[in-house]
This record gives sequence, C-alpha cells and structure tokens, in this order.
Amino acid sequence: MGENFHKYEQRGAYHWGFVSNHPFRHHCPTTARYKAVLNALPDWQGRRVVDVGCGDGALSGWLVKEGARVTGVEPEDDGRALAQGEFAKRGLGGTFISNLADLPPNAFDVAVCSDVIEHVPDPLGLLADIRRVVKPGGMVVITTPVRLTETPLDPHHVTEFFPSEFLELMEQQFVRVELSLEIPIAGLMLYYWRPWFFLRRPVVTWFCNLLEILTGINLVEGITALDRYHHLQVATGFKEST
Repeated sequence: MGENFHKYEQRGAYHWGFVSNHPFRHHCPTTARYKAVLNALPDWQGRRVVDVGCGDGALSGWLVKEGARVTGVEPEDDGRALAQGEFAKRGLGGTFISNLADLPPNAFDVAVCSDVIEHVPDPLGLLADIRRVVKPGGMVVITTPVRLTETPLDPHHVTEFFPSEFLELMEQQFVRVELSLEIPIAGLMLYYWRPWFFLRRPVVTWFCNLLEILTGINLVEGITALDRYHHLQVATGFKEST
C-alpha cells in the first residue's frame, strides 16, 4: 500500500500520545484531523468500519469508542503490533490485518483512510481497492493534506492534490462526493509559533494543548482569520447502490 517509513520502530505508538492528555505529547493538529473524520457521520454506533492505513490504531480507537466495529489495515508490522498492543492495554475490541486484499468484497458500511493516499504511488488503485470492500450504498471518508507547493513539502509524500484534483480523483470511484476544507493554515501557524519573548520555546503549543485537554477547545481548527487557506481536505463519497 506504500513505502515503509519505519517510523513506528523509531517513535513507538506516537499517535496515541498525540491524542493523550499529556500537555507535552498532545498534538492539536492530529486531534483536529481525527475530529474531521468523526464529524463526517453523526452516528458511528454499530457500523462496520475499515480503517485503511490505520498505523498504530489511534484513530481506530476513537472510532471504537464511538461505537464502531473496526477492522484496521496496516501493512507495516511495527505499526500493526502497536495497534494490537494499545487496543489490548485499553480493553478495546478490534481486528488488525496487513493487507486490504485479504478482506471480502462488500463487507463494510464505512471505509476510512486518513492521510494515507498521499503516500501511495497509485492513488486511484487504492481508492478502487477501498471501493471493493465497501457495501453498495456504503460510505468512504478520505483525508489528505491540501497541496500548497509545486512539489510536496513532505519528502514521504508521493503526490499531493489541489482540492479540484482530489475531487476529480474521488469521483472516478464514488458518487455523491463532497469535499470540505479543514484546519486553517492560520491555526497551524499559531500552534507552531515560537516567539523570541518565549526564548523560542513552544509555549504557545503547550498552551493550545492544555486548552484542548481542559476545555475541548482546539485553537488549531478554530482560528479562521485566513480561512481561505487550509491544511486538510476531507472527501466523503458513496459506492453506488445496486
């Protein structure tokens, strides 16, 4: 499904730290991304969900807590092992496998694929594989960063998409596709701001983390002064009913 980053071997289950209540590990951009996925549906209770490229399982864990029955697909052994371990540690129920092709067709109500498609050499092929395992009339939620530059800023990204390109790609596999833009760039700039009067320390980052932990207010998603420019695009679509 894409290249092997070895990031989990090096960093462990870091996404779980990103969604934890530890002010120095919490990561507001990640929680904003996960919330954007969860907000795509008003009710996840009882839905059969496949989380494609689930990594260490942190988003899968959020989905389970919302009542979904989750199967995570993660080709990297370290990530899959961490997901299984974190689920066991928390008493969460879920299944984790290495290959999307091993799943039967028409098996899931919803497919989620969060910030994975930009890493694969054949994004249309990935969408076709996802479409296969979703039942007729089933829903998909796909997120990816908005393309901002001629070449990807992240060296691990194979392809980034302008919103019009991403919408066109999605419409080749799904119907009733809708695209929303999330996480204003202004919010990211605030989150990572290290002014000289704080001695370049990430004091603003810690404040944003603590604010979300204590109140649920995420300034990264809430700052809209430059809301023409966004970091994340979220596409929802459906497989045709038969």
